[in-house]
Amino acid sequence: MINMEIAGMDRESKRLIALVVALLVIIAIGWTLLSGRDDRASQAELELLPTLMPEPAEPAPPTKNPEKPTVTPPPVNPATPTKAKAPTGNSLSGPKALAAFNLGLQELDSGQYIQARRAFADALNSETLQADLVGQARAKLRLIADSTIFSEVAWHGDPFTFKQMFGFGDVLEGKKGLIRKHELRVPSQTIVRINRLQSANSFQAGREYKLIRGPFRAVVRKSLFVMDIYLGDIFVRRISVGLGSPKSPTPTGQFRLALGGKTTKSSYRPPLGSDLGNRMIYPGDPKYPLDAKGHYMKLEGMPDTPSANVTIDSGYAIHGTNNPSSIGRTDSLGCVRLGDDDIAWLYSLLYEHWSHVDIVP
Repeated sequence: MINMEIAGMDRESKRLIALVVALLVIIAIGWTLLSGRDDRASQAELELLPTLMPEPAEPAPPTKNPEKPTVTPPPVNPATPTKAKAPTGNSLSGPKALAAFNLGLQELDSGQYIQARRAFADALNSETLQADLVGQARAKLRLIADSTIFSEVAWHGDPFTFKQMFGFGDVLEGKKGLIRKHELRVPSQTIVRINRLQSANSFQAGREYKLIRGPFRAVVRKSLFVMDIYLGDIFVRRISVGLGSPKSPTPTGQFRLALGGKTTKSSYRPPLGSDLGNRMIYPGDPKYPLDAKGHYMKLEGMPDTPSANVTIDSGYAIHGTNNPSSIGRTDSLGCVRLGDDDIAWLYSLLYEHWSHVDIVP
């Protein structure tokens, strides 16, 4: 019956029916293929994912000369601090001075700062170290001083510093102060500064703080217009100075800071014959010759030396200046002049009666 109907159709109708049947067959085949797909293809794609991810960066190869780690020295807290022994000079020959310098380099490289400081000081103080190494020794000693003396850290084996536990009621100054108790020969300002505190009232009970035994001393080298600062026989810093004019030269000799001779906001009386006249000049006066804060440290001659005739009233002093250009020149009336930063630093370092000042040609 169906065949007869098909036979009776025209050619166009037959062609249309064949096209629809072919299309249905293609759809059926495609559905069968899709519905029969397993997970193997998905698993293969997953296995490929790691190759699509970026490789982790390889660690950088170690350097041939890795930076030396910072050495943190153990703090010192002696139960009963002892006085540092008075340092003595040395008479090292040139070769021995060079050996001491090289030893200092080795100790410094290994982080042994106290031993390195001793070796560099021996080399420098010998006065036989070859000229091209003298400046290097001073530079090393200044760096070591910044770490061992002018920092909060008290290094093991350092005879000049120690840690002190502050108790309730402990203070630095006064009859019952720690400076007197431990016979320290440094002003309280230095101890406050190295402990990074605001004032002498900032110390707290139950905490350890670093103390310095002192005293510091100075050597003025007139021919070089410099002042070298030492703790014992350890060089710590060099600063520039101005000196007396040819008409009123700075005297040479052995001196010390006069007891009661350290003042700030100091009044100034020019010596006779000065261009400033014979009158007292006070801070704020346009002719005031000191620095703005008036730092002034009077000198007196050491007993039993040729300088013993220089008294606190002789008029010789270390002080600041209102004329920075005079540093490195001979413009003063015989005193030793320092720039603003240097006089403030030195004022906080030197101790009356105990800090010696040698002035050499």
